[in-house]
Amino acid sequence: MKVQLLTLFLLLSFSSAQKTQAQIVSDSLLANFYNTTIFNFYNDSIVRKRESNWKTYILKTEFDSLFLIKKINGKRINYYNDQIPFEQVLDSPVVSNHHRFMAWMNHQFKGADTVELHIGLRTIFADGKDCRMENPNMGLFDYLPTARFIYNKQENKWQYLSFAVMREAELQLLRKQH
Repeated sequence: MKVQLLTLFLLLSFSSAQKTQAQIVSDSLLANFYNTTIFNFYNDSIVRKRESNWKTYILKTEFDSLFLIKKINGKRINYYNDQIPFEQVLDSPVVSNHHRFMAWMNHQFKGADTVELHIGLRTIFADGKDCRMENPNMGLFDYLPTARFIYNKQENKWQYLSFAVMREAELQLLRKQH
């Protein structure tokens, strides 16, 4: 009986925590976080230069793309997910996509007051017969999210931390340690 009550209590606690979290982060708010992150990612000078040879950006996400921005810098964003083969969103002919980036994106809740968004890159290799993707080496700070949104209870608003801000904080910590 005690085990059953404890199990019920834990289930209700978990359900309540998820509900509280879901009330704070609605789909609309999460779409806003996605759009902010996508916009800043594709406006990064390195990404813009690297992707300048192609007509579109390609982004894989399981989040509903109906709520996501459709164009950045005059380029359309082709979204795809596990239901759509990535070859369907490539520029034609497929071989013209050789060495371009294809991004993927997801989010993680880190408690009720923090949402992290991650954008990863894969490189496309297309030789006319075969088209495959490989993960490039992203370097020293690949464990950092692309964006972090933290709810500030005192100001009653969400604060945005970019990858650049988090990377700089990490660098300062490393400098202090040495």
